[in-house]
Amino acid sequence: MGPTITFLISIAESPGGTDVTLRCQGHLGSDRFQLWRDGELREERNASWQQAEFVLRSVDASRDERSYSFLSGQGPLWSELSELLALVVTGAFPKPSISASASSKISPGTTVTIWCQISPKAPFQEYSFALLEAKSLEPLQWQSPAGDRATFSLLSVTAEFTGSYTCIYCKKTAPHMGSIPSQVLELTVTGQLLRPTLWAEPGLLVTPGTNITLWCSRPKSSLEEVTFTLRKAGTQKPLQQQMQGPHRDKAWCLHSQLCPGAWQDSGALGDMRHCHCDLESGEERCDNRLTGSLPKPSLSALPGLLVEPRMHVTLQCQPPPQTSLSGLTFTLLKVGTPQALQSQSPAGASADFPLLSVRAQDAGNYSCVYHRKMFPYHVSEPSEVLELWVTDALPKPSLSAWPQVTSGANVTLLCQGPSRSSSFVLYKDRDEKILASMQNTQDGAKFFLTHMIPQDSGNYSCSYQLSTNGNLWTQHSDPLQLIVTDPLPRPTLWAVPSPVVPGGADVTLRCQGHLGSDRFQLWKDGEFREERNASWQQAEFMLRSVDAWRDGRSYHCRSGQGPLWSELSEPLALVVTGTSVTIWCQISQKMAYSQGYSFALLEAKSLEPLQLQSPAGFRAIFSLLSVRPEDTGNYSCVYYRKTAPHKGSHPSKMLELIVPGRFPKPTLGAQSSLVVAPGANITLWCSRPKLSSLGEVIFTLWKAGIQKPLQQQTSADLWTSFLLPSVRPEDTGSYSCAYMDHTVSARESEPSEALELVVPGSLPKPSLSALPGLVVEPGMHVTLQCRQPPQTFLSGLTFTLLKVGTPQALQSQSPAGTSAAFPLLSVRAQDAGNYSCVYYERMAPYQVSEPSEVLELWVTDALPKPSFSAQPGPEVASGANVTFLCWGPSWGSRFVLYKEGGEKDLPRIDTSQGGAQFFLTHVNPQDSGSYSCSYQRVTNGSLWTQHSDPLQLTVRDVTLMCQGHLGSDRFQLWSDGELREERNASGQQAEFVLRSVDAWRDGRNYSCRSGQGTLWSKLSEPLALVVTAQLQLWLFHDAVPDWDYSFALLEAKSLECLQRQSPAGLMAVFPFLSVRPGPEVASGANVTLLCWGPSWGSRFVLYKEGDEKTLLSMEASQGGTKFFLTHVTPQDSGSYSCSYKISTNGSLWTQHSDPLQLTVRGERKKPPEPTGGAKDHSLHCP
Repeated sequence: MGPTITFLISIAESPGGTDVTLRCQGHLGSDRFQLWRDGELREERNASWQQAEFVLRSVDASRDERSYSFLSGQGPLWSELSELLALVVTGAFPKPSISASASSKISPGTTVTIWCQISPKAPFQEYSFALLEAKSLEPLQWQSPAGDRATFSLLSVTAEFTGSYTCIYCKKTAPHMGSIPSQVLELTVTGQLLRPTLWAEPGLLVTPGTNITLWCSRPKSSLEEVTFTLRKAGTQKPLQQQMQGPHRDKAWCLHSQLCPGAWQDSGALGDMRHCHCDLESGEERCDNRLTGSLPKPSLSALPGLLVEPRMHVTLQCQPPPQTSLSGLTFTLLKVGTPQALQSQSPAGASADFPLLSVRAQDAGNYSCVYHRKMFPYHVSEPSEVLELWVTDALPKPSLSAWPQVTSGANVTLLCQGPSRSSSFVLYKDRDEKILASMQNTQDGAKFFLTHMIPQDSGNYSCSYQLSTNGNLWTQHSDPLQLIVTDPLPRPTLWAVPSPVVPGGADVTLRCQGHLGSDRFQLWKDGEFREERNASWQQAEFMLRSVDAWRDGRSYHCRSGQGPLWSELSEPLALVVTGTSVTIWCQISQKMAYSQGYSFALLEAKSLEPLQLQSPAGFRAIFSLLSVRPEDTGNYSCVYYRKTAPHKGSHPSKMLELIVPGRFPKPTLGAQSSLVVAPGANITLWCSRPKLSSLGEVIFTLWKAGIQKPLQQQTSADLWTSFLLPSVRPEDTGSYSCAYMDHTVSARESEPSEALELVVPGSLPKPSLSALPGLVVEPGMHVTLQCRQPPQTFLSGLTFTLLKVGTPQALQSQSPAGTSAAFPLLSVRAQDAGNYSCVYYERMAPYQVSEPSEVLELWVTDALPKPSFSAQPGPEVASGANVTFLCWGPSWGSRFVLYKEGGEKDLPRIDTSQGGAQFFLTHVNPQDSGSYSCSYQRVTNGSLWTQHSDPLQLTVRDVTLMCQGHLGSDRFQLWSDGELREERNASGQQAEFVLRSVDAWRDGRNYSCRSGQGTLWSKLSEPLALVVTAQLQLWLFHDAVPDWDYSFALLEAKSLECLQRQSPAGLMAVFPFLSVRPGPEVASGANVTLLCWGPSWGSRFVLYKEGDEKTLLSMEASQGGTKFFLTHVTPQDSGSYSCSYKISTNGSLWTQHSDPLQLTVRGERKKPPEPTGGAKDHSLHCP
């Protein structure tokens, strides 16, 4: 139901500039209000007393003459919009004239006509007219006549029509500019005013000490100020009086604490007050009863508590026999009805309350009270509740049992009815004779049939009666067929061709029943799967293209004959082995016949070779035998010349292979004891097997009995740690961990073996979860569920929902179960935020839980756009590699890179920790352009955020600059001793541009010379131009052409050449040391140091400056190794380096790598977002 809207306006004799108050009156309990203008939200505010005021300052015709409406809200709920209110700013046109068809004093029932005439000076156009209450300017009637005058009719006027009237006219179309109000027209209607209405909050039957408010409400009229009066029967003077203005149509008649006054010394005996609220001559009565210490009466029903519709029932209220009071008033009450139903003041000691022609809605719980009509106004306690039933409201019972039993078994039949039922009977085949009769037990009765034989088969039913009517029974329940059979033999189940089959194969499950079997059922893991009819006492169930995850289960079958079924067969376990996958890598036949090629199957992201083949033809066949879930991943292939130089192709497009099923389980362990004192810190370690197809994974720590994960971490390492700081007794429990592929498939592993944590030790905190998720679209409904921990066996709890930054509780519930669901309906951006909940006992000792963990709710139109940067910078040289970094919030799960003008987005990357990296290799000027990125949530695969701010990438060609002597006007560029280019130039220098440099074409030694006239200088010192990344694949896979090489050590961002070597073999003498997550970490973090060298390095060692011996020694793996430093402290800060040796020379170690400074700080520090540089360098090694 929508709220009501009014407005207060004080009009000056000038156009616009006036303040206007729009007042919204909501429903009882409303505490939030919204103002809408022309269908758009303008303002929202919180307010009490079920109403709010919105002030429009210095109204302007062009800005504020609009249509307005309101919404009122309570908690998460909102009403419908109110009726529209058109605001008219007067003063734009001359005032009209107003006149009436009657004199100033008018008799009740007369029809009065009021005319409003436009001023002759008004512009000629179509107008609407409004008749207004003069002081408030509240519009009473609207008209849009064709001419220049409007006629308003007041039909059958009453005293409420007395008042002052005026009128205006305004434009029909927006902006609704209006005229100055007309002169005031006074009307006086003789007679009495209509009676007001009087009601009470919270009700009319209250306990001593309760506050009660009596409300007196008058009909809406043109009256200005009125006086409300509260009277009490038997009291000559008014109890209270209040004066209200023209916009207040109700008043508090009484707001007091009802308690003993000058009562007798028997204590809080009670206060019985008859009161009425009058407005001039009208009045309304209400009875307020304050229960006291008089003994409760008895309430009975004649002819009984169970009656048929349209019968008459008399409820008799009688005080206890020992009560010798006279002059009593009796009142009949009904539970759920705030007003008293009937009151009587009989001469005797009891009262009869007739209920005539009762209907179903008259059924319910009744009670009565009695009280004295004179001082000291003693009041009794209410009688015991009496429940009245109307027969067409009685439900028939239900009868249940296991429908089939074997001979000699015992059967229990359960007949269930409402709690009022007292006696139950059981029938067979609708016999009039009752088989058994039982008394009620918790809404039903159980009938026990022992040692059943086939003759006991048949249709059973039951009925019940109420204890208040020994002759009336309900109709029978629906019949229940009970079949008693001799047991059928158990069938046999087997698999063809075998119970062990490869994935993707077809399997036939054959069920062989007893002689005469014609129906068969197949059950899987204890659940019914399929039923079919078959002859020859057997049936076949076909499983096509079996899958280990779906079909590798335990199967049973059973056979039937007519209505009889056998027991389930012995279980059959179906084992589905791995599927074999064949991958083909093919080149054109023309290229294949020109020369021999070898093929390599690669893991697409790391380019690690998985298989090598050298076929005679143009296609290689790679077989993955009996694939497992860990074989899931992206594959690509390359081909290369069999003979030197081993030139290779670009990798093929990626082939994504998905193998259903879970990954192998991880291992969960702890470095310290699992029995810890409260307040201690404990670290749990989760390690997973090495799987070549997996990159980054999400490690998840679980606790038994808790639905959502305790912690999650994303890592490319094979292990991670979970810190449980300052553990408390409620942390006791069973923990396990799992890991999940950080891709769109989000495949999980089997959980680890459980680890029991014990913390010897008030109420544990609840859990708070969101359905359908934490990130939702505007307008969706969200349910926040607060649940007490499973190990807490408490009942009678109240749950409260809180929001960080909001001082008041949002919602509270007292459910019967162990959780509460708080709905957030039609969420908007302002509903986003951090939520928590608590629970507490409603009875002593009133224990309260700690708040739940904060749950952050996001509404999608509030999602921040990502940030975007490039390394080494937005300007790079042609042939360089560029890394784009896209950063979003921690729950961003998939990132996409876009280029302006491209037909589609560039490759997507699934990631974690709020960012992703996109790699562009060997860029050229065509790669220049405007790039951006966006991300999406894992819970919504179709919704992407807005793009990041664009980043302009500029790729420049390499420029070789030759500086000559004074007067030089000619220049030559030489490459590997051969003349490459000559040009004329002034200014003693020339520039030679190498476009889209390529390692094979441009990776040479360059020199230049300058000339003047016919003379030439000598050649300059040689400049070696190195184009990176071309040899990376070959060096990585040990397939290095038999050439002479030089090695260069570079500064990573600028590519400045720091050292250069030309060793005799395929090895440079310097390794390279790097660190994850970075050179600055917080105390307690885990650090991985990576020492990289060529693939021929066999053993690596790690050094720390100041230590005389090596810290760690590790075997090499693919040209490098990782050193793990766990739970680092500030004492681990220092300068680290590494070296390696070659397997062919066990005593020769390389020189140390450049030192790496590690800094361990006292607290965790979020790593800064990477930023790109802005340098433009080609790679020059002298």
